[in-house]
Amino acid sequence: MAMSAPRRLMLAVAMFALALSGAIVYELYRVTSAQQFNAALERDEFLEVNQRSARGRFATAYGLQQLGEFEEAIRAYVKVEPDNPELAAFVRFNLANLYLRRALALEGDANRDLVIPLIEMAKENYRELLRRDSQYWDAKYNLELALALLPDLEEKGSEDDIMPERSPRANTATPVRRELP
Repeated sequence: MAMSAPRRLMLAVAMFALALSGAIVYELYRVTSAQQFNAALERDEFLEVNQRSARGRFATAYGLQQLGEFEEAIRAYVKVEPDNPELAAFVRFNLANLYLRRALALEGDANRDLVIPLIEMAKENYRELLRRDSQYWDAKYNLELALALLPDLEEKGSEDDIMPERSPRANTATPVRRELP
C-alpha cells in the first residue's frame, strides 16, 4: 500500500522539523556551555572549566601555571592540542613564559644546571613564535630578556680559525717574499 502525496509531504515536514529541533537543542547546549566556561574564567576558576575542548584544557594549564605548579602546568600545556593558530601561539607563549619564570626562580650557582636549559627552551619557544609572527611584541620583549640572562654563543666555524695562515689578516701582516728583479 503506497502513501498518498499529502502524507509523504507531512512526513517530510515532520522529519525536517525533528532535525531542526535537534540542531536547535545542540546549539543551545553549546551556548550554555560557553556561558558557563566564560563565567568560570571571570571568577578565576581556571581549574573548574570543562576540559573537553582545547580552550578548556588551556584554561586548566593556565590555572596550574598561576598556582605555581610547574611540572603539572607543562603537562597540561602539552595536552592542549590547539585547534587554531591563535590558540597555538598562546600555548607556546605561555609555555615559554613558564620556562623563563621557572629559570628566574631557580637562578643561582647551585641551580645553574637547571637554569640554562630552561632559558634555552624559553628562547626557542619565543623564536618559534617570532618565525610565525614577527610582530609579536610580547615575544620579542621576553626573548630580549632571555638573551640578556643567557646570551647566545656565536659559532666559530670559519676556515680562518682552522687555518690562521690563510686568513686575510695573516696575509697582510706577514712579509711577502718576492724574487728580486
